[in-house]
Amino acid sequence: MKSPKYVIIGLVVILVLFIGFLFLRGDKNDSLKEEEKEDLYESYEKYDSVDWGFEIKYPKDWESQIVGEDESGLAIAFLAPSANILVYAFKSSDKDFDELMASGIADFSSSGERNLISDRKTTISGSPAYELIYSSSNLDGEFKYLHYFINAGERWYQILYTAEEGQYEKSLETAEMIIRSFRIL
Repeated sequence: MKSPKYVIIGLVVILVLFIGFLFLRGDKNDSLKEEEKEDLYESYEKYDSVDWGFEIKYPKDWESQIVGEDESGLAIAFLAPSANILVYAFKSSDKDFDELMASGIADFSSSGERNLISDRKTTISGSPAYELIYSSSNLDGEFKYLHYFINAGERWYQILYTAEEGQYEKSLETAEMIIRSFRIL
């Protein structure tokens, strides 16, 4: 059986490659007031997975697409012209989450394939999480990522926001709204 550290690193690489091959275009995203955000959430579509124990809201003009699902996990992409969010749910490892993340971040930082901009502990939907911001380049261009690893006990989740480097800030507010809507059931 593969080490969970390598499974997480492998998943990150697969997710990065998947997102890198998606066609990204420009998107309009103006700064929103809090009241406008709440109204906007009401107009969002909701995706929920009872089997994998989560729900998330996304703009109606974004497309949802199941990338893969089997007994070990679910990967679903939310696609927009200039940004993408991928949610991955999987059964937790028997390893210590914090230890695994520390080791993964150390390996991630030294890989040379990605530029780690920041990492920090946080909380998502009441569960301990890590936030990583990094950039990388591939044949499709320069990309920037906001990546969350979430420990919800029996299940672990990843949420990955990806955009072309030049579009990252433009779509960040919408991406953060989608991420804040993530709820563990």
